[in-house]
Amino acid sequence: MTTLATHHVEFFERRGISPELATRFEVYTGALVGRGKDKTVVANERGNIIVYPFLEGGAVVNEKYRAERDGEKVFWHRKGGKRTFWNADVLDDPALESGLQSLVITEGIEDGMVAIDCGWPLTVSVPDGAPPVPKDGRLQPLDPQTEASGGKFEFIWINRERLGRVKRFILAVDDDGPGQRLAAELVRRLGVVRCMFVTFPKGCKDLNEVRSRHGADAVHEVLRGARQYPVRGLYRLSEYPALPALQPLSLGWRIFDGIYPGNGWMKIFPGEFIVITGIPSHGKSTWVLNLVYNMARDHHWRA
Repeated sequence: MTTLATHHVEFFERRGISPELATRFEVYTGALVGRGKDKTVVANERGNIIVYPFLEGGAVVNEKYRAERDGEKVFWHRKGGKRTFWNADVLDDPALESGLQSLVITEGIEDGMVAIDCGWPLTVSVPDGAPPVPKDGRLQPLDPQTEASGGKFEFIWINRERLGRVKRFILAVDDDGPGQRLAAELVRRLGVVRCMFVTFPKGCKDLNEVRSRHGADAVHEVLRGARQYPVRGLYRLSEYPALPALQPLSLGWRIFDGIYPGNGWMKIFPGEFIVITGIPSHGKSTWVLNLVYNMARDHHWRA
């Protein structure tokens, strides 16, 4: 039987995560046993390792371990475990395909649990946190063969069909260098038009800190206020400056001033695209040349 030790219950409570939620995801306390390469983690409420099972269809397909060593947190996975999202079963929720809800992606499991605890159940966490920021600033190569066989973003590849059905993603990753790098890699793979980003309150870099400092309502507002990633070269009409009103001008023939359907006139204005069509050798060019003459005579247009 797996148990969450008292000191780990307190660990979650300090982060605003209910222990009941942790046990719902079968989180337990473990300890290392064995030697050398044969070391493994087993349930032990006297241990110092937090074990996060990765469940798919009710079965454990991987485990992630968290421990403290010399004051530093250390993470590793069960050998041979499936590199998938934590809480991956929510990827099949119909609300994601219909667009009624967004899929929240976090950098860490604790952040994912915070989002779920604050009313966002369709939340997953990447399995390995954020990639380090390279000195040259380059993104990871998009190589399907590499990603299908153990690459850093294998979890995207093995869930590609399920992710392809999701309408919107909210990327709630850490607001630091590695987190920004992770967001960039996810956007590139998931598609910028489907991705949204969050803005944390001043002094907070992740959902865990927002929950601890500002409460559950603040976490909800951060996720609810997610905004669309800008698409280069794509603008909203509201972003364009107001244009002056059109000034339609007479074609120079009184007969045309009262026959245009709906408006009671047929006029022309700068920037308008007009196609003159008809039977060959029936006067199209002659008519256009006369129109050009009229516009020059009456309105000083040049042609």
